[in-house]
Amino acid sequence: MVHFDVAVVGAGPIGSSAARHLAKAGLQVVLIGPDEPLDPDTHDGVFASHYDQARITRTIDPDPLWQRLAIISLQRYSEIERLSGITFYQRCGHISVASSKKGTLLAAIQASSEGSGKELNRLVNSDLARIYPDLKFPTAAEAFSDAAGGYINPRAFVKAQLKLAQQSGAVLLKEQVHSISANNDRVAITTPLRELEASRAIVACGCYTKWLMNLKQLKVQGRTVVLLELPDSEVQRLAGMPSIIFEGEEESDNCYILPPVRYPNGSSYIKIGGRPYDLPLESADDVANWFNQKTKQKNTQDLLSQLLKLVPLKYLTGETKNCVLTLTDSGRPIIDYSQKSERIVIASGGNGGAAKSAEEIGRLAAGLVSGAWFSMLDRKLFSLRT
Repeated sequence: MVHFDVAVVGAGPIGSSAARHLAKAGLQVVLIGPDEPLDPDTHDGVFASHYDQARITRTIDPDPLWQRLAIISLQRYSEIERLSGITFYQRCGHISVASSKKGTLLAAIQASSEGSGKELNRLVNSDLARIYPDLKFPTAAEAFSDAAGGYINPRAFVKAQLKLAQQSGAVLLKEQVHSISANNDRVAITTPLRELEASRAIVACGCYTKWLMNLKQLKVQGRTVVLLELPDSEVQRLAGMPSIIFEGEEESDNCYILPPVRYPNGSSYIKIGGRPYDLPLESADDVANWFNQKTKQKNTQDLLSQLLKLVPLKYLTGETKNCVLTLTDSGRPIIDYSQKSERIVIASGGNGGAAKSAEEIGRLAAGLVSGAWFSMLDRKLFSLRT
């Protein structure tokens, strides 16, 4: 049986980032995770929310920890793109908008930025109307803008990380892990095709971390997004549109919006998601039923109405997609040793915002599995233990 220094379970944004850093350090690494399914409607195996073309990235955040993780990650984007030859970062700008001063979003962002020393660019409604004439916000709306923000293509981000990890010697197995266990001197892993062993392991397989590691600390919820296919004329008209996080007068109005993005089928779509209808998912079967849309969505019309209110536009067709959130009580990611063994590190709990910070989360997990914590951030903030 081949023995590896580290096995990374989960080939998504966090797992691929961790594998790159471990392989770059000269360790023998195996990264295990299946490909994206060709037909989601008939697939009954594992899914992942990063099977998409756009996730918001930004350097302003209401949580100072997430802000720091995002800033550090974004600073490495250009190097990863240069070394891999794969572009995944679109710097179109970002705005976090509150419909009135009664909201908490802008106050929290201001508090986070004061603690980090980051300068903020505040926009009042007249600024928003002047800079973004194609967007329609409430008359009392204000915002913080982030020139470094925009979005990343999570598929391309993972592809770039995988390419660099493999160039440094990492082995990629496109398989699903069925079990993982540890004893005093090794970690044993099984897939449908083989048994593996490693000295240590990182488990970074998103929502499936909950069931693979039996973690009650993780909660899994389904969330719906709506995509509208746009004609070329609308794509051109909205060419200067930033990514948006919007806080409305009511919680039900809260959402995020991605500007027009070209998808693999050649069409361009604008996307909205993030309103608070979330469906608890209690098992891997629930996740499969949610991703292949056997479970029906309930708030698609609300999402569509909100999108057209904030971004009046003409569209060709609309469709819904499902994604999954892996949540923690703290609202922050877990990067910590497993409760069963310090040979296994857990890196999960993206809380709907891990894509932009996956590079740094993966790096921290890679350090911890090697016995080190390479950050000024307090390790206790990422603790599995409550």
